[in-house]
Amino acid sequence: MITVSQLSKHFPTRTVLDKVDWHVSAGERIGLIGANGAGKSTLIKILIGELDPDEGKVSLRPRAQIGHLAQELPGGAGRTVQAEMWTAFEAIATKTLELGAIAERIQHAAPHELDVLVTEQAHLSEEFERLGGYTAETEIGKVLAGLGFSEADRQRPVESFSGGWQMRVNLAKLLLMAPDLLLLDEPTNHLDLEAIEWLEGYLGDYPGTLLLISHDRTFLDRVITRVAELENGKVTDYPSNYSGYLELKKERLAAQEAAYARQQRELSRQQAFVEKFRASATRSTQAKSREKQLDKIERIEAPTEASTVKFRFPPAPPSGQVVLRAAEVRKAYGGKTILSEVDLKLERGQRMVLVGPNGCGKSTLLRILAQVEEPDDGDVELGYNVKPAYYSQHQSDQLDENRSVLDEAYYSMDGWTLERTRSLLARFLFTGEEVFKPVAKLSGGERARLCLAKLLMQPSNLLMLDEPTNHLDLASKEMLAEALRTFEGTVLLISHDRYLLDSVATHTLAWVDGHPQLHLGTYSETREKLVARRQAEREATRQPSTPAKAELGSPGAQTAPAAKPKKNTNAERQRVQAIAQAEADVASLEAQIVETEADLGNPALYEGDPGRASALSERYTRLKAELETVTERWLILVEGE
Repeated sequence: MITVSQLSKHFPTRTVLDKVDWHVSAGERIGLIGANGAGKSTLIKILIGELDPDEGKVSLRPRAQIGHLAQELPGGAGRTVQAEMWTAFEAIATKTLELGAIAERIQHAAPHELDVLVTEQAHLSEEFERLGGYTAETEIGKVLAGLGFSEADRQRPVESFSGGWQMRVNLAKLLLMAPDLLLLDEPTNHLDLEAIEWLEGYLGDYPGTLLLISHDRTFLDRVITRVAELENGKVTDYPSNYSGYLELKKERLAAQEAAYARQQRELSRQQAFVEKFRASATRSTQAKSREKQLDKIERIEAPTEASTVKFRFPPAPPSGQVVLRAAEVRKAYGGKTILSEVDLKLERGQRMVLVGPNGCGKSTLLRILAQVEEPDDGDVELGYNVKPAYYSQHQSDQLDENRSVLDEAYYSMDGWTLERTRSLLARFLFTGEEVFKPVAKLSGGERARLCLAKLLMQPSNLLMLDEPTNHLDLASKEMLAEALRTFEGTVLLISHDRYLLDSVATHTLAWVDGHPQLHLGTYSETREKLVARRQAEREATRQPSTPAKAELGSPGAQTAPAAKPKKNTNAERQRVQAIAQAEADVASLEAQIVETEADLGNPALYEGDPGRASALSERYTRLKAELETVTERWLILVEGE
């Protein structure tokens, strides 16, 4: 699929690709990893032709369709999300027009022309089916729903969404195109946990070749089967997911260290022989021969590891047992209630993570708890001797663009010397002249590191962190996870990184059906409990329990007393009638859906007016939504028994 030969790319300050040889076979799922600035995005841009290499070449399989997740917002002003999705099916749209045109010709054709036209129509119908013409609408619904779009969202103009949701539109369209080679650079950005987990499953079954850049360790573990690490201008392959790569790299570095040590011992021994007998009358010839051999030996390089952020939070000052208490907190924006009667108690040493879909109110609640935003109703009270520190997901926007890195850190905290400040910044990879770099010229990752460094400058016993891993690479995320695990104080954390959530959490505040619920344990443990609970609820409604039959005639068998009949009240009669009506509605809708599916699968539908197919597709979508609503109503009625 891809062959890279002697590829090099140089920038004024560094070389990111140094005579790289690399090959990707069809069907592989590869994670391209490396520290921020290692050159991952540069390599992707060279592969798609956006950037020219300084040396070497890239060979792609002829006629291979390449799809790249663009970071710019989608075009098509005025198009709805639904219409934007259909632009991924240009071939189907073309075949629809061709089928319409030939249907028109058949209507006005002379008898002797019909056989040829009908044969051509049959070929077009087969091609239409092969392209997925009969299933495209269903696939659009599947992808949009998986990425969090509601039925109503599909009819909204693309530009009416926020930038993050427009990026989801880009991703949805790219998935629907299903190119032979799919290049994804940080696809989980702007996705909530539910959408990330859906995308994992979708990519796990992707039929083409996948090349993925991600800083989400769990996502990589569940999607990829091979790691390509870009480090010091070279690409090294590991046939494993990310967790396996960590072990394989450790083994490789250990083997390289052992080989390097062995070679150094042998070189020292040989060099000692040369020095000892260089001037010897009898052995100088042998010494010179060995010296020539030493010059020809290819030296094994000493193993080196990339620089990583290294830090621990300062010791937490002691606090009271109850660190924070919130009572009946409510918040609304523009008449829309975001939080309603939220009660929360946080105790010393707890590490609580907040998880839920985007827009559910996690960040709003954290701002209120951090007392940077007032609730409409309710109270928030900090405990005895609590010293909070709040990290916003937009923290980097609050940096002073006119300062240097050193000045931004130094002037943010009284009592710190320049030497102590520079020492802290060095732990966040700001060394030498880099501390004088203007904030305005920092990358996203550098800004995130600077904000974390500033957070460490103030001793705290309550950390409230909103997406602190944004723009951090994998190594930095793991260092942050370790620092939070060993922090002696109390933590409130919002993150979409499941490795961080599971590494840190002792408690999980999960939004379920729009309301926060507190659970003991990590995010994964909480998710398993919620999934099991919902499954049990579904099974309970689908399979009503029946009393076991008593074994007649067996010794000691006892007959259970008959249950008292329910009172036949008017309310009960109405409920029974409502259940019967709901069941009738479900049966009617299911019959209509089956009929509509059959119509959509009929090639003749697409031979005339294309609007008929579109109207029927919309009817199918509407019936599915109605069935879901009626089924939900039936479940509520049945659960009331």
